[in-house]
Amino acid sequence: MAQHDSQSGTLVGDDLDSLRRQFDLLDTDEDGTISSEHLTNVLRSIELNITDTEMTDVMTKTDINGDGLITFDDFVNALARARRAEQVKTAYERDMTLRKTFQIFDRQNFGIIGPKDIWTVLKNLGKEFSLDEIEEMVEEVDEDGDSRITYPEFVQAVLAE
Repeated sequence: MAQHDSQSGTLVGDDLDSLRRQFDLLDTDEDGTISSEHLTNVLRSIELNITDTEMTDVMTKTDINGDGLITFDDFVNALARARRAEQVKTAYERDMTLRKTFQIFDRQNFGIIGPKDIWTVLKNLGKEFSLDEIEEMVEEVDEDGDSRITYPEFVQAVLAE
């Protein structure tokens, strides 16, 4: 699998070598470009039946200068964009999961979780903790000393390593 800089989504080192090999496999006539017709034929030869509409979409997203040919730079840029898009999607999904989890405890939708909120949810889950124990847990996470957990404090606690 190709490597990339997970912070920026850019391609690095062995990654480019791997992509060059993949590109070269598609560029069977070795002219340094891949036409839509050529790519369609290659994909269909491996039983990936792509429609003309789908191929037009692929070319629109991949062929940067619109000349009808995919160069190695086009290929690399398209894959880098796809990786960045996947990273954004993953971050969004993680944020939505964290927000939903926070809302389980923030039943009144005030944007804060108090010890009693946590106690109630845990009790409903069959977990027995004393309010004092829960207040100690909140104190460990609560950065501003208000005895409540805000969403940013919650996220930091959940994502802390």
